Amino acid sequence: VLARLRAGRAPAAVAGDWQVGAVAVPKSGEPVSGDAWAVRQDGTLLCCMVVDGLGHGPQAAEAAAAAVDQFESAPACDAVAIIERVHAGMRATRGGAVAVACVDRSRRTVAYCGVGNIAGAVAGTGLRRMVSLNGTAGGVASRIRSFDYAFEAGAAILLHSDGLSASWSTAPYPGLMAHD
Repeated sequence: VLARLRAGRAPAAVAGDWQVGAVAVPKSGEPVSGDAWAVRQDGTLLCCMVVDGLGHGPQAAEAAAAAVDQFESAPACDAVAIIERVHAGMRATRGGAVAVACVDRSRRTVAYCGVGNIAGAVAGTGLRRMVSLNGTAGGVASRIRSFDYAFEAGAAILLHSDGLSASWSTAPYPGLMAHD
């Protein structure tokens, strides 16, 4: 059984055979989610962002929306440049945790830049967690830098906020990553 559900704004169009999916739900009792995501394609690169606005509810959603606006208007798919732009654009908000992954399928690399309590991983034959640095986008983020990771054909690049436990694993679910 396969179900695909979507509410709210549609993701940006992605050409080719990229497969992109996301889930963002509000904390129980809150009218809106403080988490958001966006994706865009720059030539052969796929650029993905996830943001977790500080706290919950409308002010967290406002911070996340500011990050999405900055991501979508960034001139190029450069993880550090986008995070720096998002960081500056979130200063008028309560801020948040942000991660950007720029995936280059031809080189089989992903440039990942994360600030705050946000996470990324490459899941293929194994699981490799990506490094996020301390800080708050829109607040204090003393170090913004990206790290490059290799991935094999068929691997998934996963980004998530602290709404998902940091100790998750695909190991208990053999074959999961090979399915839709």
